[in-house]
Formats: sequence, C-alpha cells, structure tokens
Amino acid sequence: MTVSSPSRLRPILTGIAALAVVVTVLLWVTGTSDIERFEVGSGVALRGPSGAGAVLVRHDDGSWHVVDPRVADASTPIETPLLGEPVLSLGGTVFALHPDGMSMTRAVEGQVHRVDGLPLPTSARMLGVLVFPSTSGSFRDIPLVGFQAGSGDALSLAWIDLLAARGGDASEVIRTVMTADGQTPQLGPDAKVLTSVYGPAFAWIGADGWEAWSLVGEEGATRTGSLSAAGGNAQIGFELPGTWNPVAHVVVAEGHTCPIAHFAPDGKSLVLQGRRDGGLYALDLIEGRLLFMAEGNLGASRRVSPGGGFRSDPVRLVAGQWSREDYLQILETHLRGGGRMAFKISFMHNYLVALNPSGERMTYAGASFVEADDASFDEKLYAFDFGDPSRGALELGRRPGGIPDRGPLFVDNDVVVWIEDGVVHGLRYLSSTDTP
Repeated sequence: MTVSSPSRLRPILTGIAALAVVVTVLLWVTGTSDIERFEVGSGVALRGPSGAGAVLVRHDDGSWHVVDPRVADASTPIETPLLGEPVLSLGGTVFALHPDGMSMTRAVEGQVHRVDGLPLPTSARMLGVLVFPSTSGSFRDIPLVGFQAGSGDALSLAWIDLLAARGGDASEVIRTVMTADGQTPQLGPDAKVLTSVYGPAFAWIGADGWEAWSLVGEEGATRTGSLSAAGGNAQIGFELPGTWNPVAHVVVAEGHTCPIAHFAPDGKSLVLQGRRDGGLYALDLIEGRLLFMAEGNLGASRRVSPGGGFRSDPVRLVAGQWSREDYLQILETHLRGGGRMAFKISFMHNYLVALNPSGERMTYAGASFVEADDASFDEKLYAFDFGDPSRGALELGRRPGGIPDRGPLFVDNDVVVWIEDGVVHGLRYLSSTDTP
C-alpha cells in the first residue's frame, strides 16, 4: 500500500477547501440575492393585522407611530393623550380614542381625521376594528369600542358609525351592540376581544365559554361568496344596503374555554379547541352548531404564543400544536375532512406562526424551554417560502423569548417586520424586476 506524504496531499486538500468556500459563497449569494434586509427604527411593540400595508409601533416612552416600512419616511405619530391603546385596521388606518373624540391616522399620506365630541366616558378603550365587506370588493371599517358606565361595572360595547360621523351629528355616531331582543354583551373590564378580518364579527371567552357576536342587517346576513378579503384567503361577502341598521347575533360554545381561537377564512365560523380531549371544532356564527373538523389542538401555552394563519386550496390552518412528546410543532390541518401534515419535526419548540396574506410565506420562532418553569430562554426567528421549499428556512435573527407583541408581522405579501434588541427590523422579498 502506498501512502502519500502530507506535502503531496496539501495542494489537493487546499484545492478541495477552496472549492468548498466557492460553493458556499455561491449558495449564499443565490439564496439571498432576492431578499433585502433593512431597519425601520426603534420600537418595543408591534401591532396590526397581516396585510394592512402598515404597522403600529410603540416606543419605550409609550408613544405610538403608524409606519409603512415600504416607503421612506412614511411614519406618522398618533395623537395624545389616549384612552386605551390605538388599533390598526386591515385597511391601514389607525383608530385612537382621546378625551375629546376619536382620531383616524394613516402612515403614507400623513393624514389625520378627527371625530370630535363623542359622548364616551374616560373609561372607553378601542377593542378592535371590524370589517364589513361589500359586494363591490371593498370593505368598510367599523371601530369597536368598550366602556364602563361605572367603576367595577361590566364592559359595554358599541360600534362607531363613521358614515354618521361624516354628517357631524355626534349623538348618532355611537351605536350600542344589541341583539333584536335587547341582549347586550357582558364582558369583564380586562376581557380580551378577538376580531375577525373576514366579516363584522368578534368573540371572547364568557362565563359559559366562547361567545361569538356578529353584526347583521335587520333581515340577516346575505352571503355572496364574492369577496376576497385579507389578501385572498377569504371568500365571504355581506350585502350592505343603503341604510345599514344592524343588530347583533350571538352564539355560544358552552364549556370551550381554551384561550386561543381563530375566525375561519370562510367568514362563517370560529375555530375552537375541544373541551376535554382536544380536537378542532367549528362554531357556526349564525346557527350556533358546533361541528368536529379535525384532530389536533391550538397549542395554548403559558410561555409563548403559538400564532397561526390560513392557507387556501384547500383551506388549512397552519399553527403550533402540542405533540405527544410535549413539543410545540407546526402543523397544517385541513379544516374540511381532517388530515394533518407536519411542517417540520424537531426536539425543540416551533411556534409564533405568522403567514402573509396569500398564505405562501411564513415566519416562526424556534426555541428550547420547559413549559412548566419560568427560566429565561432565547428564540430564533425564521422565514420560509412555501413556493420555494428547497431553499429551506431563512434565519432572521435571535432575541430573548416569550415576550409578546414583537412580531414578526407581514406588512404585505413581500415585507415582514419584527423587533430585535429594541430595533424594528425588516425583510423584503424582491421580485425578478427588483434584483440587479
């Protein structure tokens, strides 16, 4: 047997190492040349629905700005003082309550419109913005407000009629949420309200379980299936007559108290977790029926948010779910017919799922922690393109884990933002016409 001397092997090994470096660089360039990283500015919290075209940023001094990270210097401060916190609508408008009225602010235009003289107490706070789709393909913002008549009282709910506000009569602007028989919502002062981006509906956990309320016309809702809302995942419409005088409709899922729920993209139901043995159920928003959809759970955790979103054709819920091995793993669950597919399997937690409006790109977090203890941990953030699965997950950054309201959030299909070390970072997917 002939053994080559180290001196003879050195040129060969050097050549192999050099080739490996070239291949690595080429893979890195081809894998990252179609993205662009950038910084937006400082921030400690992010708010907003996916695809709003802007994001609401809170700073460490408590002030808020609405920012469009796609446009240079597109940042507008939210007026102060505030009652509660501002809310960003799917249409990109920030609604904020003040002691003397309500403001509506947009990022790019820098426009601020006001509705003065609203008859609201100082306990009022903005709970969310409902979406009322029209058959023309657009949608109408409906601010939802909660307030207490007195200290310790239940939270009363009202919606603000922006069409009436244009007429200048403040007395007609505040419309109480009430059913046809006079029933009104009864919320605790600190209740968390979930609002839908697919129709005028909202929900929360009441005394008997999840309650889902919808605003419908006096003759009831007319489903048209003609509207594509929230970037194309929803196919639901409501006929909006010339004068809209809606009443509230309520359904209850008794005993269902898992703190996580998702409005389904068909606009007709609320996705809930089963009472005892898990399983995913659909609560019909009109008829109140509770139908079993698929095996699984909604990944409720005391330490992190599992997140979640929907993909279409067929409709699938993508979210973190608890595995039998007690890890949060990302699964795609078919809402019709059941069936689940794991995004990846690993011996660590994968959670904080966010999808872009089209459902073709996803961000998530990965970390190792113990659900039962309070030890600190770090999490890594990743982005994944379902249209290019061979590329694998792209690492976005690393930060302390378990802190809410720091994103990632998708501004549109191609731009995502998140907070790391007190700075709002962003990533933009470039089209072929954008790349050099």
